[in-house]
Amino acid sequence: MKRLSVLPLGCYAVMFAYACYVALMVGHWPYYAHPDPGTLGLRSVGYAVAITMIVGALSVILLPIGYSFWHLVATLKHRAVPSHRKWTMLYAIGAMCWILDYAALHGWAPWHSIISWLVD
Repeated sequence: MKRLSVLPLGCYAVMFAYACYVALMVGHWPYYAHPDPGTLGLRSVGYAVAITMIVGALSVILLPIGYSFWHLVATLKHRAVPSHRKWTMLYAIGAMCWILDYAALHGWAPWHSIISWLVD
């Protein structure tokens, strides 16, 4: 679980880096349909970022479930469960990035959502 806890933050960093690259190309921060991700000419990179977005979103949801299940099994087998504070903090930072972007997706934040732009 330690290595997987970096997945939400890493996936969001890839999406953010792609949005920064596009902002340098078009001259403004990308938002829904401006520019359309399909018209940028980098289809293979766009597909890779779209897959990264799906993996990151699933990791935000599935990692706590998997960790809870692992913790339950370790407790039932009377095994010592090590503390994963650093890794839990990395997961929490990554999940917070996704939650804030989701809030921007629904208009609850003053910035444009990367998710809404990529889903376009």
